Amino acid sequence: MLVELTAPGESSWRCDVALRHHGRLSATFPWASVGAHDVAALARGSALRMRSLWMEADRWFADLTRQ
Repeated sequence: MLVELTAPGESSWRCDVALRHHGRLSATFPWASVGAHDVAALARGSALRMRSLWMEADRWFADLTRQ
Protein backbone atom coordinates (compact mmCIF):
# COMPACT_ATOMS: atom_id res chain seq x y z
CA MET A 1 0.00 0.00 0.00
CA LEU A 2 1.38 3.42 -0.88
CA VAL A 3 0.44 6.16 1.57
CA GLU A 4 1.13 9.87 1.68
CA LEU A 5 2.12 11.29 5.06
CA THR A 6 2.74 14.61 6.71
CA ALA A 7 6.33 15.55 7.50
CA PRO A 8 8.14 14.07 10.50
CA GLY A 9 7.29 16.02 13.65
CA GLU A 10 3.81 17.04 12.47
CA SER A 11 0.97 15.73 14.61
CA SER A 12 -1.16 12.81 13.45
CA TRP A 13 -4.92 13.32 13.77
CA ARG A 14 -8.31 11.87 12.76
CA CYS A 15 -11.80 13.28 12.39
CA ASP A 16 -14.99 12.97 10.36
CA VAL A 17 -15.25 15.10 7.23
CA ALA A 18 -17.75 15.77 4.46
CA LEU A 19 -17.20 16.99 0.92
CA ARG A 20 -19.03 19.98 -0.52
CA HIS A 21 -19.33 20.40 -4.29
CA HIS A 22 -21.65 22.74 -6.17
CA GLY A 23 -23.79 23.26 -3.08
CA ARG A 24 -24.16 19.53 -2.35
CA LEU A 25 -22.78 17.97 0.83
CA SER A 26 -21.74 14.33 1.12
CA ALA A 27 -22.31 12.07 4.09
CA THR A 28 -19.52 12.27 6.63
CA PHE A 29 -16.69 9.75 6.52
CA PRO A 30 -13.55 9.17 8.60
CA TRP A 31 -10.34 10.93 7.58
CA ALA A 32 -6.86 10.92 9.06
CA SER A 33 -3.50 12.53 8.62
CA VAL A 34 -0.46 10.55 9.76
CA GLY A 35 2.95 12.00 10.50
CA ALA A 36 5.92 10.19 8.97
CA HIS A 37 7.27 9.54 12.48
CA ASP A 38 4.07 7.66 13.47
CA VAL A 39 3.56 5.43 10.43
CA ALA A 40 5.75 2.46 11.47
CA ALA A 41 3.97 2.00 14.82
CA LEU A 42 0.53 2.40 13.24
CA ALA A 43 1.43 -0.12 10.55
CA ARG A 44 2.54 -2.71 13.12
CA GLY A 45 -0.74 -2.23 14.99
CA SER A 46 -2.59 -3.01 11.75
CA ALA A 47 -0.64 -6.18 10.83
CA LEU A 48 1.40 -4.23 8.28
CA ARG A 49 5.07 -3.38 8.04
CA MET A 50 6.78 -0.40 6.49
CA ARG A 51 9.07 -1.37 3.62
CA SER A 52 10.28 2.14 2.84
CA LEU A 53 9.83 5.79 3.78
CA TRP A 54 10.92 8.64 1.54
CA MET A 55 10.41 12.28 0.61
CA GLU A 56 9.90 13.36 -2.98
CA ALA A 57 9.06 16.88 -4.19
CA ASP A 58 8.61 18.00 -0.55
CA ARG A 59 5.99 15.24 0.06
CA TRP A 60 6.42 12.22 2.35
CA PHE A 61 5.45 8.66 1.37
CA ALA A 62 5.62 5.16 2.81
CA ASP A 63 5.31 1.75 1.19
CA LEU A 64 3.44 -0.64 3.50
CA THR A 65 2.87 -4.38 3.11
CA ARG A 66 1.32 -7.24 5.13
CA GLN A 67 3.45 -8.62 7.96
